[in-house]
Parts: sequence; C-alpha cells; structure tokens
Amino acid sequence: MYRIKEDKRCKASCTLIYKGLLSLLHEKPFEKITITDIQLKSSVGRATFYRHFDCLIDVLMMNCDIEFEKLFNSYIELLKQKSDLPLERFHFLKYFLEYWSANSGILEILIQINHRYIIHQSLKRKSIILTNYLFPDMDTNTSHYNYFMAVRSGVALGILITWIEEGKVKSTDELLEILEDSFNVLLNNDFFI
Repeated sequence: MYRIKEDKRCKASCTLIYKGLLSLLHEKPFEKITITDIQLKSSVGRATFYRHFDCLIDVLMMNCDIEFEKLFNSYIELLKQKSDLPLERFHFLKYFLEYWSANSGILEILIQINHRYIIHQSLKRKSIILTNYLFPDMDTNTSHYNYFMAVRSGVALGILITWIEEGKVKSTDELLEILEDSFNVLLNNDFFI
C-alpha cells in the first residue's frame, strides 16, 4: 500500500524513489533490488521510504495509478472541448491506445516483472473517474457494474498487453482494425461465444 500526501516534499521524495527504482531496473532484476539499493540510488532515507510505501511493488503501483488517472482526466478534458461533436467509433479505445503508445514505460516494467495484475487493479480503481463523468447516475456498487467493467477492461488490457508483448509494432489504427474484426467474428458466430 502506498500513502501519498498532497505536499511538494512528499511528491518530490516519491519521484526520487521511482526514478531510483527505474535506474536500478537497468542494473539488476526487480526481485534483487532492495530498499537499501533504493536508498543509495535515490538519496531518500529508509524512514522516508517506509513513510510512503510498504514495499517496492507499491512504488510501481502508485505510478501505474498516476498514469491511469492522467489518462482518464485528459480524456475527460478532451470530451469537454469536443462536447458538441459526435464521437467516432471506438473513440475512447483509440485514445486509450494512443495514450499508452506515448506512456507505456510503467506498463512495460509491470509486464516484464510479471505483475500484470497491478495494471488491471489500477484500471479498475481509476476508471471510476471516467464512469462518474460519463454516467453520473450509475450505481458502481453493483454486480452489474463489476461485469460491465470486467468486459471493458478485459478487452482494453488484453489488446494493450499483447501489443506491448509483441514489441509495439502495430499502429493504433491496426489494433482497432484487429479489434473490430475480432468483435465481428464473435458477434456473427455462436461457436466462439
């Protein structure tokens, strides 16, 4: 678990810790990195580390949450600017993929160290930002909402993780075409459902 306060000193310390961790990941595997390594690399004391984080994975979890929060908030800003325009098909998914195309570092680390579940948890935690904006009356404490999010996040994360694992060679438009073809096969063929 991470505990971040809204003050500059706290954020500066967390940034130093994250940058230290990123630097260390170029030197050794994640599982071999210690708090002492972070302390030496980031110049942040052990007590400061434990004031904000319980363990190293929390540093990555926090930064994954930060990126998802940025993604959803920037998409909402875009919607506010284009409130009078009709949205094209797969508008959010295209934005989602383009965002991660430019900001995939944290996801690549989590995939590399086999902690994909953090990506899923961050998406689930932070998607409430967009849900509350688009569907302010939706009850997010229901089983229906959980299934709604499972379908949406499963598709988004599945294509995103596969794209990263394959070296990010396909363009956003190619990914959307693959997705549309996949939906067409599923919707037009009972065998696959």
